[in-house]
Amino acid sequence: MSKPQNTLTPDQFRAARYAEGETITAWANKNGLDPRKVILVLNGQLKGCFGESHKIAVAMGLKPAPGGDQRQLAA
Repeated sequence: MSKPQNTLTPDQFRAARYAEGETITAWANKNGLDPRKVILVLNGQLKGCFGESHKIAVAMGLKPAPGGDQRQLAA
């Protein structure tokens, strides 16, 4: 099974933040998300299947938005 188009891996998300000179915590705060939970999703400790962790995974571009809606929070 292949990765859906327009999604990122956690490493790609980290690299994009690094390239923009933005910390994960700053990105989370800018998007109104709990920085601790964002880091847990990035590290795979929260799977992003339900609730807030799913919202975070979609905002980071790790998972496609439900219903094919491709909106993401500020990247």
